[in-house]
Amino acid sequence: MTDQNGTISDFGLSKPFFLIQSSKNIFLPRKSHTLPVTRKFTIGRSRNSDLVLDNQHISSSHAQLSWNKNQWILSDNGSTNGTFLNGERIKKQAIVPDDVITFGTCPIRLKLTEKPPPSLKPLILLIAGFALGIGSFYFMTQTGQNPEVAPGSEKPQGTTYQITPQEQLQKPVSKTAPPAKPANISPAPVTASAPARHESFLSYQPLPILNFNEMLYNQVDKTTLYRYSINPDVYILDFPSLYIQGRSMNRIMALIEDVRAPKDRVLSEFEFEKFLKTHALSTESFNLGHDYTSHHLTQFFKLTQQHGIALRPEEKQLKALLVKHGLINNDLTAISEQDKKVIISITQQTIEFDKNNNEINVTLDTRKSVLRHELSHGEFFSNPSYREYAENFWNNEIPDYLRRRIGRFLTDLGYDISDKILTINEMQAFLFHTDHESIFSAQDIGITVKELHEIRKRFFEGLPNSLFMRDLQS
Repeated sequence: MTDQNGTISDFGLSKPFFLIQSSKNIFLPRKSHTLPVTRKFTIGRSRNSDLVLDNQHISSSHAQLSWNKNQWILSDNGSTNGTFLNGERIKKQAIVPDDVITFGTCPIRLKLTEKPPPSLKPLILLIAGFALGIGSFYFMTQTGQNPEVAPGSEKPQGTTYQITPQEQLQKPVSKTAPPAKPANISPAPVTASAPARHESFLSYQPLPILNFNEMLYNQVDKTTLYRYSINPDVYILDFPSLYIQGRSMNRIMALIEDVRAPKDRVLSEFEFEKFLKTHALSTESFNLGHDYTSHHLTQFFKLTQQHGIALRPEEKQLKALLVKHGLINNDLTAISEQDKKVIISITQQTIEFDKNNNEINVTLDTRKSVLRHELSHGEFFSNPSYREYAENFWNNEIPDYLRRRIGRFLTDLGYDISDKILTINEMQAFLFHTDHESIFSAQDIGITVKELHEIRKRFFEGLPNSLFMRDLQS
């Protein structure tokens, strides 16, 4: 039964309360918090939510839990970054004990318990807090009667619960202090499956949310997926080697970008090996990095399914990872424009020899240049103002002769320059975000170093201020 306010007021077996837990990497002013259970429990960034998650990856009204027909129903409210149940993106679904729920990138384990906490009213017991990304720890603060708030902060009115960044409560670091190299990050590996119903919560890890420098210096020995801290629509695959990246991504590039390969079907394993040999390429040398949208990846896997093309083990693992994090749909139906994401890839520092005994060396400087190059593709795909600026610069600031030279350079690399958007996207990435001369230099397009410097200066002087550029400059 419920009282006049809709609060559940008895605790039979059909009306348990939630024990909500998070990982051990947390900061808490105390160990537990309580909040009345109502028939509708809202989660979001809005201060009107029952549980406020104050983070850019959380939508204003993100999700809700509701009591209906003796069960709890989890519903996503059309959030940008999704609500996930045991690693699978959901719209509306009943939940059971030990389910792992993620709002955007906030991991929560909800455990249904029959025994209520010691209180005059039925309550939700909130144990622990949430850890979002590296170096950004969050904790619960109660406001209203007897609130626990940060020292010196104004006490809000009413009763709510808010997740607050720990770093906002600390003194800022001196601007003269040298930046610390980020520590290695425990990744979410490609081979990980959705947590089992009774699996320990600590085995389920959120995706690391990293900035440019954190990604650059991070070391992993398994294929790892990150989210870009300043753009939640950009995901980064960090492969341990060129070989594994190539086995996972090369056939996708052939389909989506390479003019020398068919566009209506995926090359079979035999055909692709022949393709590489014809063009004096190898699995390792085909490409140093990749960039695709959710639509591109859906197209690839859908065509393999339609034409009976067998997936490599690495491609199967890639598909499972993309589905798990809502980057493509499991049934390969089209991702909505609202949910479309950008997936780029890079590799760790590595020295490899292909089957022709050619050495390919990815140094830290190479990794840095490839990461910036690929992140600029993410910006182009996901930021309309940046894309519009790049298109205008191509059409009005680059002379005809130079556009032709850039076109020849891209054609030699296999790009389909009849696709104008692809051409402009590659132009901005090579000209303005690739500074390693082994990858791109002024000589590649027949101009002097001074001319390249001047054109880069014009591009950046007119470029609207953005979080992306501030992150690169930091």
